[in-house]
Amino acid sequence: MTRSRLLLAAKTILGVGLLALLLFRNDNLSRLGELFARFDPRYLPPLLIVAVLLIVISCLKWHLFLRFWEIRISLLRLIGLYTIGNFFSNFLPSMVGGDFVRGYVLGRRIDSQSRSMASVFLERFTGLIALVVLCVVTLSVKRDLLEHPVVAATAAAMAIGCAAGLFLIARPRAARILLSPLRRTRLGARLFDALERFHREIVSFRDRPGILAIAMVYSFAFHLVAGINTWLAARAIGVDAALLDVVALTPLILLVSSVPLTPNGIGIWEWAFRVYLVSAGAGPAEGLAVALILRAEHIAASLVGGLLFLIERPGRNAGNAR
Repeated sequence: MTRSRLLLAAKTILGVGLLALLLFRNDNLSRLGELFARFDPRYLPPLLIVAVLLIVISCLKWHLFLRFWEIRISLLRLIGLYTIGNFFSNFLPSMVGGDFVRGYVLGRRIDSQSRSMASVFLERFTGLIALVVLCVVTLSVKRDLLEHPVVAATAAAMAIGCAAGLFLIARPRAARILLSPLRRTRLGARLFDALERFHREIVSFRDRPGILAIAMVYSFAFHLVAGINTWLAARAIGVDAALLDVVALTPLILLVSSVPLTPNGIGIWEWAFRVYLVSAGAGPAEGLAVALILRAEHIAASLVGGLLFLIERPGRNAGNAR
């Protein structure tokens, strides 16, 4: 526990330090004040609508996987659980922590942690595959971005991770061999059994390509809307960027900022927008302003999740949570 806390503290210091460097370097703070002063309030309603739409698309995909197991839970309840996960992602080392929370609460509701966690994993994993595909397309067009070592390393690592995940799903025996060393201890054996159930639920989708295809459509739609969200934030402060350029660059920014170096990507998120939106015509301070607007949007939505968590009772409901 001490090592975990020290690691979290180190990551927090790194993130806050990087964010402070971005804010106070080259007179960015005063420049940000000027940009926020000219924020066009007419863009606030569409930004809020798009923020909600992103959550709805993710939950529609999540709902798709749960329906395969005939788990009866309303889309509205899933949206609530999703925002609860977003709330916890503000404090946990990465978005995975928020996913674990929403998966755990849902698992208590449907009386199956393996299916709950598998559905959350599949919702995220299909989104990651779409993200990597879109980044490959962007990098094939804007090859100059490959000169950034962070971009090249992150894209390669994510692509390898996706390939490894797909291989383990396609070859259950390989996954079992990989996990078999866990069985040497009593605690490891229990973990092995839990992971085996989790993997078995995921593998059950191999013979349902139609469901996976629909999930990928949702994933690509999510990233398209995320690009529009970025463009709206840029337009709100007067950045005259082409919509297509911003939509193409947003997956790359999301990929880089997903590196789990700081809690909720603090500092990394802002740095990625500051650096890569330049290719869409934004200045460094303008890219930083867009990042802060989108972070404020995310925090505002996640606070709703915090309120819902206070009234959420994570009791069991035998799969009939409406």
